[in-house]
Amino acid sequence: MHLNGVFCESCHKVRDVGDIENTPVTGAFRYWRPQNGVLMAFGPLDDAGDEHHMGPMSYQPDMKHSRFCAGCHQWTSDSGVKVMSTYDEWATSRFAELGIHCQNCHMRPLNHEEPATPLPPLPEGFVPGDPYCILRSPVGERGLMDMGDMGDMNMEGVCEPMGAVMRDESTLHPHIFKGTSDQYLAAAASLEATATRAGDLIEVQVDVENVNAGHMLPTGMPFRALLLTVQAVDAEGAPLAFAEGPALPGWVDAPAAAAPRAGQAGRAYARLLSDASGALDVPFWRATQVVLDDRIPPFGKDVSHYRFQAPAEHPEQVSVKVELRYLPFLPGLATAKGWDVEERLMAATTVQPTKGDGCAETPLGAPLALCALLCLLPLCARRFSRRSLPATVGLAALAVVAALTPACEGPLFPLPSPSVQSDPRAPLHLGERCRV
Repeated sequence: MHLNGVFCESCHKVRDVGDIENTPVTGAFRYWRPQNGVLMAFGPLDDAGDEHHMGPMSYQPDMKHSRFCAGCHQWTSDSGVKVMSTYDEWATSRFAELGIHCQNCHMRPLNHEEPATPLPPLPEGFVPGDPYCILRSPVGERGLMDMGDMGDMNMEGVCEPMGAVMRDESTLHPHIFKGTSDQYLAAAASLEATATRAGDLIEVQVDVENVNAGHMLPTGMPFRALLLTVQAVDAEGAPLAFAEGPALPGWVDAPAAAAPRAGQAGRAYARLLSDASGALDVPFWRATQVVLDDRIPPFGKDVSHYRFQAPAEHPEQVSVKVELRYLPFLPGLATAKGWDVEERLMAATTVQPTKGDGCAETPLGAPLALCALLCLLPLCARRFSRRSLPATVGLAALAVVAALTPACEGPLFPLPSPSVQSDPRAPLHLGERCRV
């Protein structure tokens, strides 16, 4: 596997899934390797034939269950740090309650409405049961298999007769694993934003919800992250000053970044590991602690608030641009390894602020106080009478209230801290999940 990566035998030679809570770095899989050289392959079909290029087929029911995926996607280090917890994230979600497994979304049957990679055409005169090599290249020659988004895979000497069986498409699962395809990323989260003018400030609320992933967003290795950026611009497109709210941390920038984003309005969602000194740039197998985990659980929502300084002219023409992006690698790690980081856009929205009703746009305190005091002068110039006393008291009270009325300089209350909310809804039906 260290030479070929994850390929056919990585799954189809698995006899059993061991203890997923105490696994070595190589995973929890127990592989079956017969001593006498007889080949054997495992699969999720209980009627598979014996004529196959991987050897006789044996039924492995665990391949239909999320626990099978936990053999690689769940790992706790020797230091007790849960480096990957994708299986736990699924097991504690309503996906598990509804019986929706990893395979139901990441290996969707061919009969799903999503366009699937078509199977090669059947040879002329083929009838079920005939030997049929799906790669259709002579034994010993190189065959080319179309792997869709993954490119082409060259395979050598694998074309041997096999007993083909015509099956219902609902039992056939493509091996493309579109976990981070554009289609799946766009469907994973919803992004909503609202903006309000409050005096000389623009207030923004952003909601990011995990609407379609049966695990945390993001999940998997701890070097993945989501990046939420919030920017307000005036009518000419010039950025407005960021006044208050959560800001992007320093680790979102690569060392010596040409356009650093740290300190700008936004949120970063990730699980960050470190060693005992707090250093983040350590290999995950040497990490001793989790220093941050603000990822979004299945059907959970992150709510964050921001304030920007409104322009003096045409505040009604302000635009607020919000984007949610996926980072496959933390920028610092990618720079150290010499990798090109391609940030993937998951969702974006642009909103214009509405006029708020919590504060008048014209300062009222000073004018009201001045008018009340001017009205008091004639009354003070003559002796008070019983008839003038109520008016005098009323005007004096008005002057005090008016003097205490603040000029409209925006809201006086502090912004709430960003919070990740858990799943608030009642259980839904099976058919309402895995929407892509």
